[in-house]
Amino acid sequence: MFTLLSVIISFAFGLVLGLIMFLIILIANALKVEEIAYLAHIVSALWVVYVLALFTANFSIFVRRMHDIGKSGWVMLLIFVPFIGPIILLIWLCQIGQVEENKYGPAPIQ
Repeated sequence: MFTLLSVIISFAFGLVLGLIMFLIILIANALKVEEIAYLAHIVSALWVVYVLALFTANFSIFVRRMHDIGKSGWVMLLIFVPFIGPIILLIWLCQIGQVEENKYGPAPIQ
């Protein structure tokens, strides 16, 4: 649940920050004021801080979810395979956890 909310919030936050950056650059170009364009860098820095703050939490939840279905956390590297990798990961993330104990610990579903 945390991962889903994190993805939704990240998407919305990125959309809003992207719109703000676009407007700042548009206004700076229209007014011929280059100093205001530095605000776009501040907005970008906010996005980087947000992503870095949640990276550890999202990574650990992803690995725990992969362990629930009996897969290694190393499968996260599939995200770097163009097109098919993220689709495979999404399918695995939507699977129900194993009902029996696996090599990563007791069954998550009782």
